[in-house]
Amino acid sequence: MFKMKLSLIAAAITVLPIAFSSQANEAKSFQSFSSLGYYQAEYENVDSETFNINSQYYFEGRKTKGPLNEFDYINTLSNISVGYLYSSSDYVSNNQFYIGGYENRTPLSYKSSNENNLINVRGEWVVGGFVLGGSYSYQDSEYTDTFTIIEENRTHHRDSNSDSDSAYSLSLGYLISENFLIQSTYHETGELFTFRASYDLTLNDNDYIGFSYNTDEELDFHALSTKYFKSLENGSYLTVSAAYTFDNTDSDSIDVDDYWSIGSSYYFNKNTSISASYNENESYSLAATHFFNDNYSLSAGYASTNESNNDFKSYSLSFTAQF
Repeated sequence: MFKMKLSLIAAAITVLPIAFSSQANEAKSFQSFSSLGYYQAEYENVDSETFNINSQYYFEGRKTKGPLNEFDYINTLSNISVGYLYSSSDYVSNNQFYIGGYENRTPLSYKSSNENNLINVRGEWVVGGFVLGGSYSYQDSEYTDTFTIIEENRTHHRDSNSDSDSAYSLSLGYLISENFLIQSTYHETGELFTFRASYDLTLNDNDYIGFSYNTDEELDFHALSTKYFKSLENGSYLTVSAAYTFDNTDSDSIDVDDYWSIGSSYYFNKNTSISASYNENESYSLAATHFFNDNYSLSAGYASTNESNNDFKSYSLSFTAQF
């Protein structure tokens, strides 16, 4: 069964420029976007790291809305992208495990590690109002666990388990107008269809309120999101976003659940912004992005949650180049 998961946004505040000079609302146009990112998370007994590199190319220039990383709510341009992600995680038990009977039990400590390599290719072709899309991903994973007999200081390594898997998706959409898109996607994983509708309510030449609705073929999953973009005085900008999800997926391991999140970004000018988010799980994030010129930017961030006494913290850093 299909279940969409909303992940935590990794972010943190960096030192901002002292001066925020006003900028004219001048639209720029870019066709290629590449990024290099690093992400680190700490959760209970788990430490994880992720490295990723992504590149996307549009067959026509995509115009900004003023800020150098804000574009139209609905994309109407053909594009292709490729990405690579490497992640690793380690789990170390804080408690002792035991083997054998109660009288002769042997205390053990336990550690496991996991490595993943993921390659993803996707693309969209827009012709005559139709949007044809597809994606392909390949993942290779390796898992290893280790037991240490504490009294004898002797370690036993289990054989590593490795696995690989691939998946694809195909989508067909139609632009009823430049502001209204409907789309259906087939996911090989789960062998199911999902449906999406997006609408951009244009307020003036630059400002908008965007809405998106997603559901599955069984109508068990419903997700509604919205984003407001506003040009302010003196070359500054504001975005406000919100999302609500209701999941009634029929599964013994998944409870009926709803989920909400809110977020906002403030642009001092087209180059520099700060953002924050908060969600139902008592998770929050803070982020900052600065463009050194029209082409290169650096983002950093921090996120945390204390839900159910789970002390989750994450840090991220990413560099982007767009031309």
